[in-house]
Amino acid sequence: MKTSIYVFDTNTLSNIGRFYYESIFRSFWNLFETYVIDGQIVSVRDVKKEIEKKEGIKDLPKRLEALNRSFFRNPNKEESVFITRMFQIPQFRNSIKQDKLLSNGSATFCV
Repeated sequence: MKTSIYVFDTNTLSNIGRFYYESIFRSFWNLFETYVIDGQIVSVRDVKKEIEKKEGIKDLPKRLEALNRSFFRNPNKEESVFITRMFQIPQFRNSIKQDKLLSNGSATFCV
């Protein structure tokens, strides 16, 4: 049986770090950390960079990497091509900041 992998974006991790207080949502954190350790929840390195700039949750990336060193991943070639194509669609392109767009309309992502 194949296990699902969930890729969390900046918004999702920011909300977890800011609003899911561990002292109140202990059962959530237990399950969340189990999925992180097992590699079922991951993210990408650009998300790590964005979170490290946010007040109140700057330490979240260290916590996640302590649970799973490969939590923040680099997109592979196939994923990078998919992301580039996705951001050529106006509704997706409009969801990212202009400073992350290249002149050809694709988004900047490090491979």
